[in-house]
Amino acid sequence: MRNTIKRTLAFALMIFTLFSCAFAENGDKVVATYNGGEVTLKEVESDIAAEMNLMTTTMSYYYQLAGKGAYNVTEEDKNSVRQYVVEAYAKYEILLNKMKELNIDDLTEEEKNTLRVNAEYFYLQNVYSYVQQGMSADEAAYYLNMQGMTIDSVYESSYRNAIQMKIVNALSVDENVAEKDILSKYETLTADYEKTYASAPLSVESYANDGQTVYFMPENMRYIKHIILMPEDEALSNELSEAADQLSAYKAEYASLTSESYEPRYDEIVEKAIKEECLENIELSEKTLEEIQAKVLEAVMPKANLILDAIKNGESFDSLIETYSNDPGSLKEPIKSKGYLVYKDSTVWDEAFVNAANALENVGDVSEPTVGSLGVYIVKFESEPAVGKAALETVRDAVISSIITERKTEAFNTQSAVWFEEANIQVNLDAFN
Repeated sequence: MRNTIKRTLAFALMIFTLFSCAFAENGDKVVATYNGGEVTLKEVESDIAAEMNLMTTTMSYYYQLAGKGAYNVTEEDKNSVRQYVVEAYAKYEILLNKMKELNIDDLTEEEKNTLRVNAEYFYLQNVYSYVQQGMSADEAAYYLNMQGMTIDSVYESSYRNAIQMKIVNALSVDENVAEKDILSKYETLTADYEKTYASAPLSVESYANDGQTVYFMPENMRYIKHIILMPEDEALSNELSEAADQLSAYKAEYASLTSESYEPRYDEIVEKAIKEECLENIELSEKTLEEIQAKVLEAVMPKANLILDAIKNGESFDSLIETYSNDPGSLKEPIKSKGYLVYKDSTVWDEAFVNAANALENVGDVSEPTVGSLGVYIVKFESEPAVGKAALETVRDAVISSIITERKTEAFNTQSAVWFEEANIQVNLDAFN
């Protein structure tokens, strides 16, 4: 599994380098014009390289699955990506100009800072998803970078979306919503969410933790607050991370070897030996991780005891999170107020964290220090959400907002289409030759 990931990573680097070199040779040419401005190659080259790389690696993966051999990028593929990226950039610039014409203010520094925090949180979630597949954190970050995803790129995408929403919200529409429309929309939203979460309860975790309105709450959910402690010894922290990554890699490899879709490459004896070796590696990695976790737990226990004593003396868990926790996500709303929404059988979080959360019997209970792959957790059972449809009175404002947003979005789509047509965007694909 790790070798497969590394091969994919190497391939991504090759493609990224190839396209980057091509851009360097072309220089800073004008690739599009529109009434009032132009787009240069320098402005879009990184976005095009990332989109091209993502398309190529994705298509290569699907070609391999289908047994079609190697995927070769055609000139038509390249031009399709170029056209899409350049037009999108031109439209973004046109919208920025329209903001000035309409006297719409830019985002405040506070709003930008919130977007930055959210971008960091989203990026780290993606890093962790690859770590779960056997990459180290550095490899995951490098792989994401090859696909064009960095904290800056996530922030920039969020900023562009926020700019668009600024314009959407500035458009004038009828904001009077009849009661029958509210009830109809409420029934639609709750029914859709119930259908989604009944088959995929895990999806509600990320949705709620991102601050979105939850119109239906499945069973076996609880809100959890936690404090993560890490040893001051950076070398020990790195040992913990590396050992956890190694164990995840072996587990992912064994899962691949035993999956229904796995096709044996060797004879039965060799295949058996490979699986046995993988199990031995898992066992050794588990012992290594346990030994390091014991050291980590011992290193942070003085601080953990201070925290537990403070809790017994009536100090609030929230203030202790701010003082001691190594999890910046805990200070981000809605997590700061509610805690993380955690499903009983969650696979999103560290297993040690989920087990500690599930072991607490009553709201308000606090766990003993529990060591996991990310550090030592002290977990609090913050609350238990009501199961089923959200009561209309608790989501009425969100339902009304949803209806008005739909109206404004429709108005924006109509108006922006006019703006883009008036701007007369002309893409010059010849500039890429």
